[in-house]
Amino acid sequence: MYTKEVKDLKGTVYFELLPGDYKNKYWNEGSFFIDESTFLLIEFLIVKHSPKFDHNAFTVISRNSWNDIIADMNKLSGIIRKPDDIKEFYKYITDNYNAGNCFNKDPGFDKKYVKAFLADLSHWLKQKLTEVNKITILGL
Repeated sequence: MYTKEVKDLKGTVYFELLPGDYKNKYWNEGSFFIDESTFLLIEFLIVKHSPKFDHNAFTVISRNSWNDIIADMNKLSGIIRKPDDIKEFYKYITDNYNAGNCFNKDPGFDKKYVKAFLADLSHWLKQKLTEVNKITILGL
């Protein structure tokens, strides 16, 4: 599950992508919220371009690094058209992006959900990065 609306959050196990610096609070209007299962779809890309990323802490990521992450997300979105089975997509990620065992357990997403998530996040990031030069990930 992912959303841009604080009112849609159920529980507290979300990563928050916050435009700019940490503002001494969570659940900020204007942020993008991603549950942990969905976040696994991109976490390995974040680690690739921001090696100091910490799943449980605050990580500031520059515009340049986000642009590289967006480019990789776009590649993944293109790949998702090819496999007939989403499990092949997960295998591709594991084999080609050194994502370890992120998808040993199928999170149950279908291709439509994954493509929509990648497209929505990419669009949000591009828009926000015209306004700020960094986005902070508030970890779990």
